Amino acid sequence: EKDGALGSEAVGTTVTSGNGIAFSGGISYTLPETITITGAGSFPRPIENLDGNNSFDGTLTLSGSATIESTSGALTLTGAVNVGANTLWFDGPADVVLSGPVSGGGVLRPSGTGIVTVNGAQPFAGSVLLDGETLMVEGTLAATISVNHSDSIMAGTGTTGTLDLDNYGEVDPGN
Repeated sequence: EKDGALGSEAVGTTVTSGNGIAFSGGISYTLPETITITGAGSFPRPIENLDGNNSFDGTLTLSGSATIESTSGALTLTGAVNVGANTLWFDGPADVVLSGPVSGGGVLRPSGTGIVTVNGAQPFAGSVLLDGETLMVEGTLAATISVNHSDSIMAGTGTTGTLDLDNYGEVDPGN
């Protein structure tokens, strides 16, 4: 997507179940547009990073649980991410970076082999569940983090809320 490709930033874009927005080829979408996800979708995912290092500066709002998939390269979300009381899944073999403010009381749920990185001071008060995935905290994340599997890695130089370590999960500060 290129700036303006989604239509008017004043109106925003709604992604319904079974539909999605794909980023590919090094796109930097800098308009402060709001994307509202109203359906989880299976394929396509509501938000997909197909290839390249892409970024989205607008606001992402969930009105139900949803998945962001990153297949190749990295997707950086620099705008606000409003999870609400929903679950936001991160899937795929490539990385997702959350640099804008993440809010809500729901669940952040990495589920792929890519690394989910959280930058900056994050007011997110929900929980993060790791069952074999990697979370890199390079700022402050107020959430409760559950590391529940021997292949889970909690890393970074940042600080977090409560850390619950179960079943041989790994905490690797500074890496």
